Amino acid sequence: MQLSRFYLYLTSIYRFGIIALVIALDVLTGFDYELHKLMIYALFILYGIVFAVFRVNKWIAYTELLGIIILLTFINEPVLNYLFMIPFLNFISSDAKKMDVLLFWLVSVCYIYFATESLEQQLITTIALSIGLLAALYMLHQKFYHIEKLSNELFKSKEEIKEYRNEITTQEQGLEITMKMFYHMRELSEAKNEEEVISKMLFGSKAFFNAMYACLYTKEEGYEHYEKTQEEGDSSRFEVADSLEDLPENKEAFFDNQMMRTPIVVNGEDWGVIVIYGKRMAIGEKGQMVLSPFNESDFETMLTYIYSVTKRITEMQISHQNLFLANNDFLTKVPNRRYFWEQLDRMIDLGQRGDEFGVLIIDIDNFKNFNDTYGHDMGDSVLKIVAETIANAVRKADIVGRIGGEEFAVILYKPKSEGMMVADRIRKMVATVPGPPRQITLSIGLAYFGKHGVTVEEIMKNADAAMYKAKTTGKNKVVEYAYGMGMERH
Repeated sequence: MQLSRFYLYLTSIYRFGIIALVIALDVLTGFDYELHKLMIYALFILYGIVFAVFRVNKWIAYTELLGIIILLTFINEPVLNYLFMIPFLNFISSDAKKMDVLLFWLVSVCYIYFATESLEQQLITTIALSIGLLAALYMLHQKFYHIEKLSNELFKSKEEIKEYRNEITTQEQGLEITMKMFYHMRELSEAKNEEEVISKMLFGSKAFFNAMYACLYTKEEGYEHYEKTQEEGDSSRFEVADSLEDLPENKEAFFDNQMMRTPIVVNGEDWGVIVIYGKRMAIGEKGQMVLSPFNESDFETMLTYIYSVTKRITEMQISHQNLFLANNDFLTKVPNRRYFWEQLDRMIDLGQRGDEFGVLIIDIDNFKNFNDTYGHDMGDSVLKIVAETIANAVRKADIVGRIGGEEFAVILYKPKSEGMMVADRIRKMVATVPGPPRQITLSIGLAYFGKHGVTVEEIMKNADAAMYKAKTTGKNKVVEYAYGMGMERH
């Protein structure tokens, strides 16, 4: 292919050179501007232009050979004989076969025979030139055939090497992305909560592809679309929607030159969609970053990473659920006795450092009658109502727990001597809850750290004594511990 182009240029230059030489010789010997000569020279120039645009092959060589023979038949110009070199070169450098070599040689021999004017020299000249031409044709054609073959093989090898280099470059980039992916997958295991997992996912997804921007869409229960909840990078160069409609096409994987969209499924349910914009690659010695299209390999990498993300989120949800079940009462969902005492131990340490807190012990009045009169289902409902009402009546810093069958306890953090007011608010809120077949009343005892004890046992014992005092003095009331209250129970 390369040699064919080379000879096309070479023969074109040679052909126009011969034509220019013929015209120049005619001008120097007295050009008379006759119309037929002007037409012949115009035909020469047209011949040069036409054959300059054709690629080298055996049929062009045949055509040009016959054209030159016809020209020489009508124009007796010896310089034009040099034009025979062009089809000769074109022929030996073309894709001609052995039979074509013989045919080309035969045509040339016929011309030589009829072009020789002297009958004595006709036979000798024809034999001599035909033998020389045949030898030259055959040997040079074979040489050029091998050269052309080697040239094509070299060109093919260069193309293969180029493809291999591109493939190696792609593999290196893929390896780099994979290494980044494993690094960020390891970071997922260090995340402490779901929010941190999501943040790391966005940062990692953007870093894999040196992307310019990444965003996460999630769907809240009851909504008909996905809202953009988190983002990473600069979105100014892209058209980024603030929300995605809850349509199948928006939840399917997709990638093109500009962006890649990957759905996220957690526990078999549609959880969200992550979209990455502006993948970039480093090129050149200086590592200049240029935009690059996303491909199938990028998508597979992203799917692997998203699988790790969803697995980590699932693990956290299971761990959180297990922790919740371990620390909370199954029926009322408030902390159980074990967890409550652990928190009370922690509060003792804080109290010894100067923090104030108080403890309420709450007992449901006549709870046994609920079970005996209305059944255990109603008793369970009463327990849930009381737990939910207490949790709503206190602050987030306070800790509610179920410490017995119908007994609850509350740690009031820094109550500022308002424990009685908080306890009475709880009592009144429970008493006004609609739904149960009869009013729910509470007996509540209060004890403060430091004032009524400095250990877990002392505080709980004295708060319990105050609650017992509330029960024995009419129920449905709040009592703060006073010295000697617990003695009547012994």
